[in-house]
Amino acid sequence: MSVIAKTNDFDLKKYTILIIDDNPTNLRVAFDYLEDCGFTILVSQDGESGLKRAKYAHPQIILLDVLMPGIDGFETCCRLKADQATKDIPVIFMTALSSTEDQVKGFEVGGVDYVTKPLQHEELLTRIINHLRIQELTEKLQLQNQELKQQAIELAKAKEAAELASQAKSEFLSNMTHELRTPLNGILGYAQILQRDKTATPKQKHSIDLVYQCGTHLLHLINDILELSKIEARKMELLPKEIHFPTLLISVVEICRIKAQQKGISFIYQPSSCLPAGIVADEKRLRQVLINLLSNALKFTDHGGVTFKVEVISNDKAVQPPLPRIYRDQQEGEVITDKIMPLIGKAPESPMLRIRFQIEDTGIGLNPEELETIFLPFEQFGDSAIRDQGTGLGLAISHKIVNLMGSHIKVESTSGKGSVFSVDLDLPTTTVMDHKTKIYTNTIVGFQGKVRKIVVVDDKPKNRSFIVNFLQPLGFKLLEASNGVEGLEKAIEFHPDLIITDLVMPVMDGFEMMRRIRSSEQLKQIMVIATSASVYELEHQQSQDIGWIDILSKPVNVEELLDKLKRHLQLEWVYEQYDPEVSKIKIESVKKVMPEAIVPPPADVLAELYDLAKKGNMFAIIKSAENLKQLDDKFVTFAQTISNYADEFQLKKIRILIEKYLEKN
Repeated sequence: MSVIAKTNDFDLKKYTILIIDDNPTNLRVAFDYLEDCGFTILVSQDGESGLKRAKYAHPQIILLDVLMPGIDGFETCCRLKADQATKDIPVIFMTALSSTEDQVKGFEVGGVDYVTKPLQHEELLTRIINHLRIQELTEKLQLQNQELKQQAIELAKAKEAAELASQAKSEFLSNMTHELRTPLNGILGYAQILQRDKTATPKQKHSIDLVYQCGTHLLHLINDILELSKIEARKMELLPKEIHFPTLLISVVEICRIKAQQKGISFIYQPSSCLPAGIVADEKRLRQVLINLLSNALKFTDHGGVTFKVEVISNDKAVQPPLPRIYRDQQEGEVITDKIMPLIGKAPESPMLRIRFQIEDTGIGLNPEELETIFLPFEQFGDSAIRDQGTGLGLAISHKIVNLMGSHIKVESTSGKGSVFSVDLDLPTTTVMDHKTKIYTNTIVGFQGKVRKIVVVDDKPKNRSFIVNFLQPLGFKLLEASNGVEGLEKAIEFHPDLIITDLVMPVMDGFEMMRRIRSSEQLKQIMVIATSASVYELEHQQSQDIGWIDILSKPVNVEELLDKLKRHLQLEWVYEQYDPEVSKIKIESVKKVMPEAIVPPPADVLAELYDLAKKGNMFAIIKSAENLKQLDDKFVTFAQTISNYADEFQLKKIRILIEKYLEKN
């Protein structure tokens, strides 16, 4: 398929290209080809006139010759980038020079790409389109937050006014979340691709990271709203399974320990010595409840700390004695994460234990009026800086999940002194066999066995390219199709191991393609995973048994994607080599992360950082924190805490942290 044919979803007529070249023949060749493609073309034969034309015509792309009389292409580019009116216009150099030095110089002065003479038409067009797409995406990102905030306002108003039937509410959310997730899939996908760009400057990397963090935050907000609506529509079901209890608790503790360290408060973990090794529970929902409650405590605690207690408060007396702990070769005070993960099998007479999860904090506390509404959706407390960190849905969702588990959340709180949240759950326990298997904690770099072929079907190139760019380095052979018809053609020609397909596409959608695959003797054995921005749509269609083996919601989570590929293709991953001794994680029975563990820098450095915080100069704060890390290893924890706050624009927390150490000096 030609490059021009692949631009059907990209209207070239609305873009203007300025060509600056002193050679009339070169101008004519580029002019004729690009004009035939549909672009509006402007030309200049020297740098001076090109600068004037660029400033007043403001083209979307500039094709710039390097060797010209008067000011050459490099100088012309420097002046373009120095002018506020033209600095954001992408410049692609055209030259017969092929030395590395010339190319490096082109990028140093602000060029985004190079094409060599004589020009290759399709290569030129491809590079132009790529940079137009990036430019367009960048412009959309600037408007995205404002648009999403407006949609969130509309959603809140709709919820306030909605006294509708459950089905009507589900249909509304299906349409709304599709509209929200679709642009986020592109934003998060391209942000991850740009994060891997080794040519990006530190400032650009930081900006890309912020784009990704904002997009992820918006996705979390959307997911919270979806979770609540699923519960209210009675579409959420608990999926209990046998899980290794200490590992679940440790993973939750590690997440919260890091958050506490960043805030400079204490975090104490107190597990009972008689906790079972294995329990039967919905791991995802139990983890969600614990992280929500602990995160809430950490969010509202600026001084003192948070204590997490887990204990058995009653058990079935007629059952077998307590189960043995799984880490039979563990040393005092440490868990070896690369040692074992048990095979858990439910005993014929598994005891039922009542386990209490209790979270105590020394935060702002709640008054009696707030206690009455704390579990209502969209209720938020504290000052505006704290309210901006969430939607007010975390406690409401946790409360409803715990209700589904047959219990409720108890709260005791005193305004100004802190709160105690507790949950009592009746959980079946399981026996644990001594079988040991290796836990790999390193990065996946490939898989064992033959090459697996995957066809990715999606009408949006950015959605396909994200999956392709992620999976190709792992050794998969990826083929792309933009609709169901192309997907069937690829499947017939290459007979892949798996197809990953979008549902809503032009020409032929994913549903029709799926029906044809299942009705074909040649193709019916091919596994298919469906993707969609509408979770409700996927769940509804899955119940009709269309024929796919699994579903992926957009934006696609790479961990979830890898998990499904491993399960359905029966893969054995290959990991980076690592030293097992390095992977040991020490966890004391009572784990504390105290403010005293942070070593502050000298008073003059603290004063400089405090001054930058008052001015709101985030980039300078981050740079100073990086310099501090290099100064002495003992300052790394302090510097990283400051850097984390700066990444999240938490100026108040930076000032509070620095003030604490300035007072001691």
